[in-house]
Amino acid sequence: MAANETLQEGVDGMPKEALDVVLAVIVHPGRRHCLLSKRPEGVHLAGHWEFPGGKVGLTEGLQAALTREVREELGLVVSTADSRLFNSLNHSYPERDVCLHTYLVEGVASEAYLPLGEDGVGSEGQLTRWVAFSRLGDYDFPAANAPIVAALKRNRW
Repeated sequence: MAANETLQEGVDGMPKEALDVVLAVIVHPGRRHCLLSKRPEGVHLAGHWEFPGGKVGLTEGLQAALTREVREELGLVVSTADSRLFNSLNHSYPERDVCLHTYLVEGVASEAYLPLGEDGVGSEGQLTRWVAFSRLGDYDFPAANAPIVAALKRNRW
């Protein structure tokens, strides 16, 4: 089993591996919005909106993966002081099980990075946008994100 995978029980009762993924809920300084990215065409779950993040590397810890992914996708620098674990949850897609580790990240992005009401472009060419927590339900997220979106909309953080 790789370092970035955890065991879950499969349908047949046998253990199967789940891929660890980190997500960054980057909170706007006004604390009413978070930064979303739209998955580009030609990738898994294309067209869905997501919280920036990605797979945890084989020899990487969760915080290191979070820092790397946010830097690669958005050009922002995240430190352990900027982030805290919000939740971890498991989800089964037909092609893969994932364990999502969601972090709240504050103090790394501002109006200077992307003004409210304007769309931006991330480092990988993806559309980015500040979205009000109360409007998260208006966006098409991957199914695994549903409990995260629900908790954020309830302002449970």
